[in-house]
Amino acid sequence: MKKIIIATILAAFSFTSASAEIGVNVGVSGSMGLFVATASEADNGRTATSLKENNQASEFIALGFQSIFIEKSFADRIIIGIDYVPNPLETEEMTETRLNLKPAATATNGLETDTHVQKIKVEFADFTTGYIAVMLTENLYAKVGLSTVDIKTKETLDTGSSYGDTSIEGTSFGVG
Repeated sequence: MKKIIIATILAAFSFTSASAEIGVNVGVSGSMGLFVATASEADNGRTATSLKENNQASEFIALGFQSIFIEKSFADRIIIGIDYVPNPLETEEMTETRLNLKPAATATNGLETDTHVQKIKVEFADFTTGYIAVMLTENLYAKVGLSTVDIKTKETLDTGSSYGDTSIEGTSFGVG
């Protein structure tokens, strides 16, 4: 029995030292990114006499974030890897107070107003990038990747409605 335990321990240490020789890298990285989003909203009115409204806005945010990666190198020139951001990235909370007009039989102009407070922030979760890098020289590489991220909206809308969560895909390019 002792021989089996000793052989198992030696085999485990042999595998560990062999894995370092096959070109697998595991580590932590830091990145900066510019994220741009455009959204539109159409309110077609609840009744035939309701006012119709269309809104569109674009925003961008520049972020620095940390990630973990694992990659495999081939022929000392090509690297294939996956990068994962373990902590969600969040935007600041935006608050907007809306003054809404609606038909009213008792108002002199046929309209009355009410206000609604809308709060929203967005969380980017499970940000994952698969990539291929090519070593151009001994100390310079170029990298291209495909990314996926889940977008989770966190809203408090006075109207009672909500925005849906979604997942998006994108590309990344890098030199280092």
